[in-house]
Amino acid sequence: MKEPRSAAVPVIMVLLVVLGLANSPAQADEPIPSFDCKKAATPVEKTICDDAFTSFRDGALGKLCSGLVDSLTNRAREALRRDQRTWLKARDGACGKFRDIARAGCLNTLYDRRLRQLDRQMRRTGLGPAARGLGSVAGIYSKRMTNFSGIITVVELPKDPAWVEISSVSGRSAHICMLSTGQTRRQGATLVWCDSDEPKCQVNLTFEGRTARTKSNRACRTYCGANGYFEDITYTKSGS
Repeated sequence: MKEPRSAAVPVIMVLLVVLGLANSPAQADEPIPSFDCKKAATPVEKTICDDAFTSFRDGALGKLCSGLVDSLTNRAREALRRDQRTWLKARDGACGKFRDIARAGCLNTLYDRRLRQLDRQMRRTGLGPAARGLGSVAGIYSKRMTNFSGIITVVELPKDPAWVEISSVSGRSAHICMLSTGQTRRQGATLVWCDSDEPKCQVNLTFEGRTARTKSNRACRTYCGANGYFEDITYTKSGS
């Protein structure tokens, strides 16, 4: 069984800090940002490296940008690079003024918007799922109910498998789950991921309209602290 590792959950970070949560989940893949964290110099870069959620989004955004750059014409490629430099400057200006938890929350909000924006550009260009005759399932899906809050982030790439992040907090004691992986495979309207370790966790994410439903086995509890869970929940897509 995997040893749980700590993971930050910006959506409810204040709650977790107050509770002093000790039981945190393991992760399918180590979140790796798009740059070398040994060279992180600014507060924004350090937050990206320190916060698992932000690292995931930065790495996914880097892959998405690289995939688009490789697939575009020279003129469109330069336009995207200029646009990305402008976005990075705006990101630093908007979030650099915050501290710690607030900075991570600011960054994740901006990354979610940027990922959705580039997904739309990828679809307009006829790349990614569109090139394979499939509809896009990229986006942010969420669910809130009594004693449960969960978010699924799906980032589809022009050539590589989709990146998926599932995070949830459940119960009055705030038991958390976090699973992030770039090793999914697509089967029609379902994204499938299977752990290579024992016990084998398998997660199916089935999409219909603006919803995503998780189905997983009990082995996936290794990605949760204590009594956390994320299976058999229907999440609703937010934004456009």
